[in-house]
Parts: sequence; C-alpha cells; structure tokens
Amino acid sequence: MAVAFAIVLMATAVTQSYAQNEKYRAKLDGNNEVPSVNSTGEGVINFKTKDGSMSWKMTINGTKDATGVQIHQGKNDTNGKAIVDLFKTSKHKSTPTGMILRGNITDANLIGSMKGKSISELKSAIANGDTYVNVKTKEHPTGEIRGQIKLKGSGNNTTSTNSTQ
Repeated sequence: MAVAFAIVLMATAVTQSYAQNEKYRAKLDGNNEVPSVNSTGEGVINFKTKDGSMSWKMTINGTKDATGVQIHQGKNDTNGKAIVDLFKTSKHKSTPTGMILRGNITDANLIGSMKGKSISELKSAIANGDTYVNVKTKEHPTGEIRGQIKLKGSGNNTTSTNSTQ
C-alpha cells in the first residue's frame, strides 16, 4: 500500500512539474481569405509557462511597424476579442528585416473576458484551440498577420487567417 501511494505521489509530481513548464507556439502569416489584405509578413511566437506566469518571445519578418500585438480568444476561422495586450507590456525593437518582441504575462495582464482570471485559465483556452495572436499595423489596423496558439510539438501547422479585431 505504501509503495502504491509513493508511486501515485511521484506520478502526480511529474505531471504537475510538466504542466508548470508547458511550451506553446504560434506561427503567424498574412495568408487569408480577405482580398484587401495581402501581407508577406510572417512571425513566430513562443511561450513558456512557469510558476503562474508565461514568458514569451516573438520574431516578426516583413513588418517593422507593428502598432499592436494581442492574444485574442477565438477559433482559427473566427475573430475574437483581445484577452492579453502583449505589445503594451513588451520590450520590442526593430531589426533590419522586422521586429523582435519579448515579455511576460501574469494574471494581472489578462483583459476582456479573461480579466480577473488566471494564467491556468488562459492555458485552458489555448489547449481548447481558442486563442490566436494578432499583429496590427498602421496599414492593417485590424490585423496584418495572425496565428493560432498551440501546445509546442502538437503539429503546429496551422492555417493562419487575417483581418481580425
């Protein structure tokens, strides 16, 4: 009995440790069904979770003038409301080909329908395929590039869409 209990405790600790350090990714591009938006920009954003927060780093190519970067709640083929404003709290700089942005998300950074909720609830929305990253520019104020957030290693070959809110 004691051995079985010890095995259960070890399995629980391993599961909790893994869940604490989950990694997520979104590949962003301007491929979409809206004829008025023809962006050649693309990007990748990686998230790591640890101790109730998420750190992230994003590389954008083909776009140097982002005016907003947000996580929205919505499926791949829908437009949703913003739930995290990444641009507002990021450190960002221009590169010869685009931009590099980085930052951290805590419970306090959640907005919209996630305001007052926790990072674990954001992770649940990601796991359900209900979140995407949207990059806005002056030329495309509703979104120039976009990509669905997925658990890293879960076949993140997603069709990106554009013209979001």
